[in-house]
Order: sequence, then structure tokens, then C-alpha cells
Amino acid sequence: MYENGLYSVNYWIMVFYYYSIIGWIWESIYESIIAKKLLNRGFLHGPYIPLYGSGAVVIFMVTSRFRDTWWLLFIAGALVATFLEEVTGRIMDRVFDIRCWTYSGYPGNIDDIICIPAAFFWGVLSCLGVYYINRPLEYFLSSMEVRHIEYIILAITIIFVSDATISVKNALAFRFVIERVRIIKEEIVKLRDKLENMVLKNENAKESKEYHQLNERILKSMTEVEIYEGRVRRYIRRILSINPKATVISLGVKVVDLKNDLLSHIPARFTRKERKE
Repeated sequence: MYENGLYSVNYWIMVFYYYSIIGWIWESIYESIIAKKLLNRGFLHGPYIPLYGSGAVVIFMVTSRFRDTWWLLFIAGALVATFLEEVTGRIMDRVFDIRCWTYSGYPGNIDDIICIPAAFFWGVLSCLGVYYINRPLEYFLSSMEVRHIEYIILAITIIFVSDATISVKNALAFRFVIERVRIIKEEIVKLRDKLENMVLKNENAKESKEYHQLNERILKSMTEVEIYEGRVRRYIRRILSINPKATVISLGVKVVDLKNDLLSHIPARFTRKERKE
């Protein structure tokens, strides 16, 4: 797997997939034990967490010259992985409006995205990866022909890219729906207040054309919310399977709270009987 004394492109691609899968296995087992239920960790649907894979590639590249000195490897691994975790967390917050992990309550945490214990863990994992975990992969690659390795890479890449495309599309759609639902809920509250004021000022307001028009707008908005609510709840189940403590950044609420009652803060919500009337 070497080319002119350097690791080949195939090697680095395999390192990425190898550690992405190992990271998923570790995260899923650890978090499932903590939550006392099975969790499918990772933003993607498949058994891989790209943060681990990209971290491994960068760490191995950065530490290639001093991997014989364990404490330098430890420090470099901790710093590089923490930096990647910070960048990934910020991107998830900004682009998808979802935080899939949190270090709330951990010492030395910054915005719950990174913390000192996690940095220590990344340093230890870097040493284990270089000295032990990477050996099976190197043995596997050295025992196979290049064309067979390329077939494996092609197959995994097709699955990975397809999964990533679907996951990103769903996440972006979720953010759009959340924002749309928020706007609709604000509109409904304003319309309800307007209707109530009309009735207070005039007992016969319910017979007016304006009252019925406002009422129809509310019913239409509630129908749209119910459609979006179904989509949101489906994606929420997916997020909760990743992390029960996940948060919707823009709303400042835990996903589980959003699931329990998506429309809880709308006063005097119409019941089905009221809507029929």
C-alpha cells in the first residue's frame, strides 16, 4: 500500500472507512449502555461515524514523524481530534440546527461541544490506533491485491455516498419544516388573538364575513402544521435513536420535548370537535 515511500490513496480511504466503522461500534455500545437501550449512533443511517474516520486520517498524517514518541502522539491526537469535533459540532449547529451530542456537565466543556475528558479520550484513542488498532487493517491491506481493495472501496463508497446524500437531504428538510412550523404557530396565535378581540368587542362578530375568513385561515394553517408535524415526528424518532439528549438549537429545546408535544406553547389549541364546527 505504499507509493514512492508514501501511503497510497487507497490506504487513506480505507483508514477513513475503517475508523468510521470502529467509531460507530464504540459509540453505539457505550451510549447504549448509558441509555440502557439500543442506540444507532451517528448522523448517517449506516454503521459509520465520519468524524472518527476523518480524525484518524488527519492524526496519522500529522503524527507520522513522531509516532515513536507516545506523549507527542497523545497531545497531537487530542488537539487534532478536539479541533475536528469543535468544527463538526459548529457545522451541525449552523447547517442542520441539530446538536447530536452534548458534553453538558463535563468539566472544561465549551458550549457542550468539546470538553477536557473527551480530549483526553481522543489522545488515548490516537495512541491505541497507531500502536494497536491499525495493525489488523495494515495486515488486511498487505495481504490483498490492489484491484480487490479498489473493488471494496468502490462498493463501500457507493453505499456511503448514497447514505450521506439521503441523510443530509433529510436533515435540511427537517430544519426547513421546523422553521416553517414555528412561523405558522406564531401566525395562528395572532389570528386567535384577533378573533377573541373581535368577539369581545362585538358579540355578533361570529356572524361576520371577516370572522369566518380568519377562522378559515386558522383551520388551513392547522392542517399545514399537522402535515409538517408528522414529518417532524418521524425525523425526531431518528434523532432520538442517535442521542436522547439531542437539541434543536434554534428552538433551544431538547428533541424529546419537541416529540412529547410539538405544539404545546400554542394557547387554546383547536380540538378536533372545534375544528369541525
